[in-house]
Amino acid sequence: MAITKKNRREFIEDMFFKLENVPIEQIVGSRVPLKQQGAHLYGSCPFHSSTHHRSFVVTPRKNIWHCFVCGDGFGGNGIKFISLYDNIDYLQAAFKVAYENNIISYDEYIMYSKINYNETYVNRLEQKHVGSKKIAVTAKPKAPDFIIHNVYSIIKENCSLSEEDYKTLKNERHLSDTRIARDYFTAPTNWKQKENILNAIRAAYPEYTDEILMTVPGFYIEPEKGKNRLKFSFAKGIAFCIRTDTKIKAIQIRRYTVKEGQKRYTWFSSSFTDAEPDKYLGGAGCGSPHDILYPDNTDKGIIAITEGRFKSEILRDAGNVAISLQGVSTWKGIQNEILHIMDSRPVRKIYLFYDSDMLGNTAVYNQSIALLKAIEITFPTIQTYHAVWKKEWGKGIDDMYFNGHIKKIKYLTSGQLKSCHEKVLKFLLKKYGVESLDEIVRSKDKDLKERFCRDLQDNSEKAIFEGV
Repeated sequence: MAITKKNRREFIEDMFFKLENVPIEQIVGSRVPLKQQGAHLYGSCPFHSSTHHRSFVVTPRKNIWHCFVCGDGFGGNGIKFISLYDNIDYLQAAFKVAYENNIISYDEYIMYSKINYNETYVNRLEQKHVGSKKIAVTAKPKAPDFIIHNVYSIIKENCSLSEEDYKTLKNERHLSDTRIARDYFTAPTNWKQKENILNAIRAAYPEYTDEILMTVPGFYIEPEKGKNRLKFSFAKGIAFCIRTDTKIKAIQIRRYTVKEGQKRYTWFSSSFTDAEPDKYLGGAGCGSPHDILYPDNTDKGIIAITEGRFKSEILRDAGNVAISLQGVSTWKGIQNEILHIMDSRPVRKIYLFYDSDMLGNTAVYNQSIALLKAIEITFPTIQTYHAVWKKEWGKGIDDMYFNGHIKKIKYLTSGQLKSCHEKVLKFLLKKYGVESLDEIVRSKDKDLKERFCRDLQDNSEKAIFEGV
């Protein structure tokens, strides 16, 4: 089945959001050796023949690079660098960076990068994310947080949960009735439900005009038969509220079925309107906000960070404050959430529960190290640990719980994990006859990359759990 234009553009928008969290020095450094000097990194410019190491500069704090010899046109973000270096357009460069940093899978990379994209669409993406001196791209307005919370609360109140969805949450996900009632509902998809929701919003908040509502993620206006009609649409599935404290920041949906080009989890979003400004008015994306779940009547002083709502439900039930990320690279700004949590309770330790295959996936490993490093810099008195376990015991922390393997988990400091990783990596690079990991990451040989990842996972597990 062909990928729809809407699914394609939602996929691309989500990918670009996650790409913002990949350090520019990591992207540029995958092609050019860089040397740190103060707040900048320097290297030889690959776009002119000079060997002067001071002309090519990368500034991580500003997320930019520039060559002072090449001048205009030779500077920008990491994706722009890959576009110039690999001689491909901006969107193809984004796909490549996303694949190399484990934001998209190999199959997704092949599927989406082979599509013939409209040149105007690609140029708009570049202008939006890099900027242009010739063409100014104005970001669409997004409703204030309190309006988003109010509107989403009305949606939640006016939607029920089907018996089948209730059984799924109760029997397969083992959620309590209290948790189900608070956050979960069956996504509304028929026109009558949508009409009732719009009427309920207008009755509760008559001051919210269509011009205001079209700035709430998920809503948009489409001209139809000479009139502007306010609309919204949900994917079919189980919907749940993403919260920071008590405020609803977004709505996520777990699809019942996944078609070609789709992901199981999607957002209530209208970001697809960006690509066709002449067809739609308004529309907004929700990004990938962090989700915080608080335990009932416990004060363990522990924050548990994981990826995805259902894993965080397990960690919350164990008495932890649980923060779920919507992707391993989307942790930017998590310090603010931790500060918010510390306003109401003491925090002694922070544990990171990424999936078991983190040991064999260097992109996820790098993100886990970077995440805890950022936390340690901001909160030096809080102890931080990586939770690791064998892949055969379960993929996620929820699998470990349901399979009865929780007590087998080992908790390592970043120093302990890095020491193990570096020793195993050194051994494998020698075994594969390559000088650096970049040769594996950039290889077009899918089988080679998968074999290397398996070896990295297996040898890391042996080193950690068997001392081999």
